[in-house]
This record gives sequence, C-alpha cells and structure tokens, in this order.
Amino acid sequence: MSNALSLSYVFITYNEEKNLGRALESIKDTADEIIVLDSGSSDKTVEIAESFGANVLHNKFVDFASQKNMAISHACKDYIFVLDADEELSEDLKRWVEDFRGGKLEPFHYNAAGFFVARKSSFLGRWINHSGWFPDYTLRIIKRGAGSFKKARVHESFEVHGDKIKIDKNNFMWHYTYQSLEQYFDKFNAYTTLAARDLHDRRLRPSPVRIIFNPLFGFIKQYFIKLGFFDGFHGLVLAVLSAFYVFVKYCKHYFLSAEGKR
Repeated sequence: MSNALSLSYVFITYNEEKNLGRALESIKDTADEIIVLDSGSSDKTVEIAESFGANVLHNKFVDFASQKNMAISHACKDYIFVLDADEELSEDLKRWVEDFRGGKLEPFHYNAAGFFVARKSSFLGRWINHSGWFPDYTLRIIKRGAGSFKKARVHESFEVHGDKIKIDKNNFMWHYTYQSLEQYFDKFNAYTTLAARDLHDRRLRPSPVRIIFNPLFGFIKQYFIKLGFFDGFHGLVLAVLSAFYVFVKYCKHYFLSAEGKR
C-alpha cells in the first residue's frame, strides 16, 4: 500500500511583504494547501499570499500560540508544516518533502506524529554555523490532529502526542533573522517585556543573582562552549546581544514583580 500523503503549509503574518514571497516560492511545488492567517497587515502581504493561491484568513493578534493554533485548525491535509514568513526551504529539504509526500521514505516515517527540522539562520548578513544556532532543530511538521502549540507570549512550542523524528540536518530551512541592529532593537523591547511577563506568570521568584549570573553564563556558553568564536565578529556580537537580552528580561521581571507587591 502506498504511503503517499498530502501536506498543508501554514503561516501567520503581519506586514511580511519583504519575506513572504520568498517563503511561498520555496514551497509552492510541494504544497497541497497553503493557509495564511493574517493579523491586519497594511502592506502587500495578503496580495502576495493570494497570488500563490493561499487560503487567506484574518484574525486579530493575541499571542503567537493562539494565532498558530487557529491557523492549523483550518488545515485539512494529512500533515501540516508550520513555517515563518522569514524562512524558506533549502533545496535538500524540498527534495525530502517531495519524497515524504510521495511515500518514498522508509515506512517508519509514516507512523510519526511530528518531525523536527533543522534551521540555519542569517544574522546581520552572515550565516551562523555555530553559537548554538545550527542545527537549531524545531518541531515544524505534525500529523493533523496530533498536537497544538503550548501557550506562551514568546517562543511558543508544539506539544505533539506520538513518535517524533529528527530529519537529517542537511535538510534544513533557511532563516533570514535580523539583518541589521536597527531591526534587532526594534523588536528587543517588546520581546524582553513579553518574556518577563512569562516569567511572572510562572511565578518565578525574582533574583538579583539570576540577573547577574544568567547573562554571564549564557555568554560563556554561547561564545566558548557553543564555539561562537568560529562565527567571527558576528559570533561575538550575537553572544553579547543574547546576554544583554537575558539581562534585560530578568531586570524587567524583577521590577514587574516589585510593582505587583505594591
């Protein structure tokens, strides 16, 4: 019996005209269905999505997990591949997906509830091969109905019931992350605030020790243990910014908790 199956791609978007076309171009030949859930874009995002035959839906943004759960609830194919607009499939990953859809892989693949996909990210114009950024596995392909996103303000994650498989890291996604420091800091304040609120919601006790040492240990781990120095000056900048992110996150958490006690 053939293991051939159908595949839905799912995106959530907001003002992604600079990225979405590239992502859709990379998946158009392996897509049986494209779902784009938009949260009020004022640019050409919706127009671009429709030009690729996507089913475009609209919903006011609440949080990433809720938005993605709503998007996957509209997918009706056998498996669902969740992509971000600033990602695209590499040529090797395209071939893997085509073989998967065509039932050409080993039989055990077709019993899996989810697949972890590697991701290679660009930071300030350079592809990062170390620093803990590659292979950067994330659970992106799930069997329809096998799971959902766990609610979080940032860094939401899939909860999938059943066997999960890591795809070979050579079959990776390209990820066009921050291309300038301006772009990084445009999102920095909002993301650190959301992360601090997550810590507060989890009732994590604020600690000056954590504020001091977590960023320091994070830098040492990323730059030395994860070989960030092999990524050159970009690796140094990335490690410093990542440590600063952790510092600000815990500072905001400290003051947020202090305000709650007044």
